[in-house]
Amino acid sequence: MYSVFIALAVGAAAGTASRFLPWMSWWLAPIPGITAALATLILITRYFVKKLEGRLQQAQKLAEKRQFPFALKALEELLPMGRWQLMLEGQIHAQMGVIYFAMRDEEKAIRALSKANPRISDAMLMLASLYFKREDEKKLRATLDLALRLNKKQLIIHNAYAFMLEKLGKGPEAIAILQKALKQEPGNEATKDNLLRLQNGKKPNMKPFGLTWYSLQLEKPPISMLQEQMNGRPGFREKRKVQQ
Repeated sequence: MYSVFIALAVGAAAGTASRFLPWMSWWLAPIPGITAALATLILITRYFVKKLEGRLQQAQKLAEKRQFPFALKALEELLPMGRWQLMLEGQIHAQMGVIYFAMRDEEKAIRALSKANPRISDAMLMLASLYFKREDEKKLRATLDLALRLNKKQLIIHNAYAFMLEKLGKGPEAIAILQKALKQEPGNEATKDNLLRLQNGKKPNMKPFGLTWYSLQLEKPPISMLQEQMNGRPGFREKRKVQQ
């Protein structure tokens, strides 16, 4: 947020100074201020993006190697910089939450994911899955309702929501969620199949959503999928991208 305040201060100063120019009309006076504010914000953003990119990648690599304590420490060191950059703090909390989730530390995962940027759909899905396991329907709904408002075309959110509602005995509401999803993406086969399943009293099939779904730890992945992942075959991730 500091970057926004600085940009606004620079813009205000530039706008005020421009009014003393003899050739500046009153209706043109805001333009120098707005231009200066935007330029300042862009420069600060570029500076921090360049400075943080490498450190965020380092934390991600540590997490991929399952060196979780080192990854968390690297991310915690970046948190103070979140005051300078819009949405950075929410991104860092999301990454920390994902790590705590992988460590199966539910309390810390919930605390971190609750502070995550709600536009990060993976973080919201993990948070919702934790509330689902705790049978906290109110917070589950609040989390996924917000995630859907901000990520309308992320069909895995709709399908995961429907899966959880069906498990909670809310079949009609699960059907309504998928009907709404098909208005966004009418050609998605996985969603159409799950809608048909729910209408026939069956649970949704989440296998088409691949690793993203199984990482929520609500279902065990098929053995064939685990073998594919261990062997490093490319089809797993490619399939995930197509179906989401």
